[in-house]
Amino acid sequence: MSLVAVAGCNMPASEEPSQEINITQAYQTIEAHLTEAVGQPLKGSTETPTAPPAPTDSGDSTPVESPTATATVQPTVSAAPNCDQAAAAYPKIDITIDDNTELAPGQKFTKIWRVVNVGQCTWTPEYTVVLFSGDRMGAAEGTTLTENIAPNQTVDISVDMIAPEQPGVYQGNWKLRNAAGEYFGIGPGGSSPFWVRINVVQTLTSTPTTAPTPTTEPLVQASGPLTLAKNDFVDLDYLVIDSAAGDLQYRFDAPAEHQLIPQGSVVWGVFGDNQPGLGDCQSASLASTPLVIENIAVGTYICYRTDLSLLGWMRYDLLDTGDNSLTLEMLTWQTP
Repeated sequence: MSLVAVAGCNMPASEEPSQEINITQAYQTIEAHLTEAVGQPLKGSTETPTAPPAPTDSGDSTPVESPTATATVQPTVSAAPNCDQAAAAYPKIDITIDDNTELAPGQKFTKIWRVVNVGQCTWTPEYTVVLFSGDRMGAAEGTTLTENIAPNQTVDISVDMIAPEQPGVYQGNWKLRNAAGEYFGIGPGGSSPFWVRINVVQTLTSTPTTAPTPTTEPLVQASGPLTLAKNDFVDLDYLVIDSAAGDLQYRFDAPAEHQLIPQGSVVWGVFGDNQPGLGDCQSASLASTPLVIENIAVGTYICYRTDLSLLGWMRYDLLDTGDNSLTLEMLTWQTP
């Protein structure tokens, strides 16, 4: 993965209003691009995917490599909000791999974003591009910049990835991280990530001479681990953490009781020690009762149905008694 500055320009003072208009147009362009691809905004925001807030009683966590390629980090808050901020380059941030590009299972590809440093601080080789949430898709843990990127300078961010083997829609959300470990991205206040979304489709290697046997393997909508901090919400349809709304909320009022609380029409039920299939969750008894983490064992599977009637499962993996963070492995199928 390489990051190359493609257009450095410290804008004169007389041209600053034009630069601000271009940045706004660029952000609106990428927002419209996302709306066309998804068909509806992600939960918790009517405009942009919303990154999770800083935990009030925990530190940063580092993105974790996962075979299914999903990882989540908890951002810290910059003491100088105007220092580090990026914007989508005008007229397009996606130089390669537009949203919902169809790829074969295991296909290698390179995603390139073009962004502008619209903050007041220079990005140095101590800055890193990292996965913020979603699917890693075989990408490296992170890559540092190879040169300084001054304010108003444009840079191409290039990440080598591999399409997952399982057909389905996969999305990885990325941000920049400064030398102090603070995360920032694009959009108003630099709060939104830049992303890559692909559609992995199964391709036939030969023409069958007889009618194929229908597959019983359901398509996966989203999958991977999530690490939740106090009061985090989770959108179960896309497995995205949100600070304002979602299908379930993680809460705890005392060290001895940590709860997952379903929101709206979401229902779920404890399945057991074995990983359930789609049919298992379709026939499971589901309710909207809050789940107390202390009442289940590590490794327990829970079936759920989202507010879009998509089925899935989560597995309780870890409750960190130091920072009270909760780690879950999750999977949502496309089939209602």
